[in-house]
Amino acid sequence: MLFERRPVWTRQGILNQLEDDEVRTMHSNRPIWSICSYVFHDGPWRDSVLRLGYDPRQDPEAYKYQIVSIRNQRNSTTRPSVLQSASQSAGSRRDRLSHQFDGVHVRTGGTFQLCDITDPLTRKVIDAPENRLQTCNEKDGYLTNAASSRIKALVKFKHQRLCDTGNAPEDEECTDFLLPDEEFLGVVRKYSTDRRQRKRSKAKGPDIEEEKVARRLERLVSRMETD
Repeated sequence: MLFERRPVWTRQGILNQLEDDEVRTMHSNRPIWSICSYVFHDGPWRDSVLRLGYDPRQDPEAYKYQIVSIRNQRNSTTRPSVLQSASQSAGSRRDRLSHQFDGVHVRTGGTFQLCDITDPLTRKVIDAPENRLQTCNEKDGYLTNAASSRIKALVKFKHQRLCDTGNAPEDEECTDFLLPDEEFLGVVRKYSTDRRQRKRSKAKGPDIEEEKVARRLERLVSRMETD
């Protein structure tokens, strides 16, 4: 049974272990998930399927099941449910490794467990004992904040490069992600602040212009009614 192999899976990871007829059965019998499993809706194991009775917050080894989520930029406008996409591809050749990230191939899955990341550079960060904690926190699980941010940044950067060019970046291009913790977190904070400011500026500009146009139209209509 799958939950004997590991107590936590992504939905895509589960479906990739099943044959086509089993995928169709899962698709037509969705309540079957609740018989032996439950789902976290937020936190380090967000949207993962967990064996009923297993609590990763009580098991330091559960760090390996924490997830990294990315958007598949090749198809970011519409994303069918995991069950739907797997059911539609049943009978045709489907990517049975879509729940894994190797840093070389673009995967259709957008959520990867740390144990399913095989990219060597990212793997070094995941496997470093100094990056792990013995107590769980609700944001980063059993990882330090720097390690968690570093892993997510590496996966997203490499995946985006693959989507944009079809080629994986060289390790030399990832040096910013390997800075000492404080320097790296400083870069992350600056990038996040700049991105928020760009979004606010972009959103604010059109709104102001639209408001000015609306006011001019109101004044024009008012004058016409007066005349």
